[in-house]
Amino acid sequence: MEISMQVIVTAAKRYDFDGNKGAQVYTLGDMIEEDDRIGCPVMKLTAEYGVVDNLRGVKFPAKFDLKCNVQVGAKDSMKYHVMSAMPVLSGQQEKASQPAKA
Repeated sequence: MEISMQVIVTAAKRYDFDGNKGAQVYTLGDMIEEDDRIGCPVMKLTAEYGVVDNLRGVKFPAKFDLKCNVQVGAKDSMKYHVMSAMPVLSGQQEKASQPAKA
């Protein structure tokens, strides 16, 4: 199953060991305020090797729209594997990315 989600990406890294390619994307989770935990936990998602290139050119942390495959992980948990990433531009960023009018 494929889903789309908007998250704040804080960092990413990729690897290529003996032909085994992949990446990891670090995102901020939702705010938690419980007796024993507080704050926005960092979530680590697996990703395709090329996703790191989609993240370049943006000042981090930044909001991205991630397309993910949902997989079954250990103990029947849900695991998200990032297939692609697209920056979510604010109004100011969109204006800055457009060429100036003469």
